[in-house]
This record gives sequence, C-alpha cells and structure tokens, in this order.
Amino acid sequence: MLIGQLPKIFGFEVRADGLPERTLLLLSGIADGRTNTVALAVGGACLAIILLVKYFRPQWPGILIAVGLATLVSAELELAGTAHLAVVGSLPHGLPAFRFPQVTLDDITHLLPGALIISLLSFADTSVLSRSLAQRGGYRVNQN
Repeated sequence: MLIGQLPKIFGFEVRADGLPERTLLLLSGIADGRTNTVALAVGGACLAIILLVKYFRPQWPGILIAVGLATLVSAELELAGTAHLAVVGSLPHGLPAFRFPQVTLDDITHLLPGALIISLLSFADTSVLSRSLAQRGGYRVNQN
C-alpha cells in the first residue's frame, strides 16, 4: 500500500500490476527527475503534521488538520494552476433537488444480492455482539 501511494506524494503516476514492478517504476521515476517538488513538499508536510499531531496531541484529528491546512495552502497559492497539482476543484453549492429515483428491475437484480448479504452480516454481527454484552453484564437476550 505504501509503494502504491508514494508516487502520488512524489507527484507522478505509476501504472503497474505487481509490487516489484511498481517499486521499480517509482525508483526510475524519481531517478528520471519526474518528481514534482511542490507535491513532495505538500505531501511531506502533511505526513509530518499527521505524525507530529499523533505524537504530541493524540486526541486531536491529525489527518483532518493536515487536509485542512493543505487545502488552505493550495487555495491561497493556487497550486492547481502554478504547480500543476491535481485538485478536486469547485464543488456544487447547496443540496440537490428532491426527486424520486428511477429504479429499474435491472437495478434491483444488481443490488439485491449485496443487500441481502449486508443484511445477513449485520444481523449476525448484532446477534453475536448482543450475546457477548449480555454475557458480560449477566443478563439474557431474546434474539427475537
């Protein structure tokens, strides 16, 4: 996972299937000078902020702080245009208009198996959790 994310921190893209090939392409990209120094600075600063907050103030949301600061820096310095960094861009304002969704039989046949599996897993998880909590608390649970 780390090797998969490092190219983004260095500011370039690596397309490969296996870990050895990704690692090789990452190292060759760095050696070829494809590193975007602004992306590396922002990514390194975010990583440093996350680790420092985790060490000094573990109760604070380090990732949220890093993302918020990176967003502010990106907007203030207009990094999307000047440093060629990929950003999300502007988001739509307000809530979407209310309307009933158009659901077809094809949609239902695609969603139903997953929905049934999620329901079964949720029921099983809740059942096991309630029994273990009841055992700990010394009371009985009616599964119905």
